[in-house]
Amino acid sequence: MPRGAQPMSTFTPPKKLKRFSTEPPSKADHGSRGAKKDLGHLVAEADGKIIGHSGMALLDQPREGEVTALYVLPEYYGQGIGRTLWDAAVAKLREYGCEVFWVWTIERAPAVAFYKHLGGQVVEKGWYQTGSRSETALAFIFK
Repeated sequence: MPRGAQPMSTFTPPKKLKRFSTEPPSKADHGSRGAKKDLGHLVAEADGKIIGHSGMALLDQPREGEVTALYVLPEYYGQGIGRTLWDAAVAKLREYGCEVFWVWTIERAPAVAFYKHLGGQVVEKGWYQTGSRSETALAFIFK
């Protein structure tokens, strides 16, 4: 982990985090598992700069939660930051009684290998729509 990184030190509501985002929020269709309660975001910082974040939400299904966002700046890949943010998000969802965790990602994203490495299984396909562009999205489930 980079010197000065503080993966779990800050809990930032999504409204404040938007200024750091270069992409609009996800538009994945959750079907019958629609988000029930947004739990906010955790951020990783290094030298006063946000280098990654993870978001969490409770879903309508009992004991199910979603990691709604997980992003690390590419220059920080391979340093354990993504795993630390994932573990922190799952721990927060467990505090709310979740036993099953979902995450959606674009099919062509490097995150696909990351989620498979963590033991996630692809259980659904869907689409993200950003402006006029559509992307195939995958839903991973973790039990």
